[in-house]
Amino acid sequence: MVSGPGREQWSPASWPVSLRWRLLAAATVLAATVATIAALSRDGDSISEVPVVAAAQRWTAGHPPGELLIIDMPADKAIFFVHPSEMDGAIAAVDVPEGTLVSPQMLRPRQRDDDTRRTTLMRFGVNDEMWPAPGPAPGNRAVFSSSPGGCAAALVTLVAVNDDGVVESGVTVEADPELAAVLSDGQWWIWESPPGRWPLCEPSRSNPSPTLDAENRAVR
Repeated sequence: MVSGPGREQWSPASWPVSLRWRLLAAATVLAATVATIAALSRDGDSISEVPVVAAAQRWTAGHPPGELLIIDMPADKAIFFVHPSEMDGAIAAVDVPEGTLVSPQMLRPRQRDDDTRRTTLMRFGVNDEMWPAPGPAPGNRAVFSSSPGGCAAALVTLVAVNDDGVVESGVTVEADPELAAVLSDGQWWIWESPPGRWPLCEPSRSNPSPTLDAENRAVR
């Protein structure tokens, strides 16, 4: 089932331990990068620092930015990156990997079409025992089935993955209205689609809704 995040879920104290460790690791790497830049920039005089933005998780092109980190950087280098004040109303212009210092070219202003977007991001939990090692990754094709080993109600490409725990990962897909209607109406077993593609379910008379392939087009 798909559920929207409650206000308490955005509290760092409620985040899974594994996610907090990943954010800490990303922050450590970014801090080391900034420290190196600062060391190379010093010429004996004190250098003022300016906050810049880094992606704390993968941002998907065409959607509002996700979680972010604020990093202090020497002012002469910070001009190449985005200041936190520039994030209001911004949309990711490209896919931005986790841990990336964000440059202006990675963002664009919100457009009128963004308010009438025909796609949405949907997140689901995946049992890692259902997915071969090393687990799901962005770009993988996933089978959505109502039963283990059953036919596929949809074959969808993953756009983001978050490791939420020991036995479960959170995967995100981008869905048009037709796919969203299929995926929001059930509980799913999710696993990786083989190269030859998993068999799709045949629409029944009692349930004429189409199944969908990896490009999110209806399969009649």
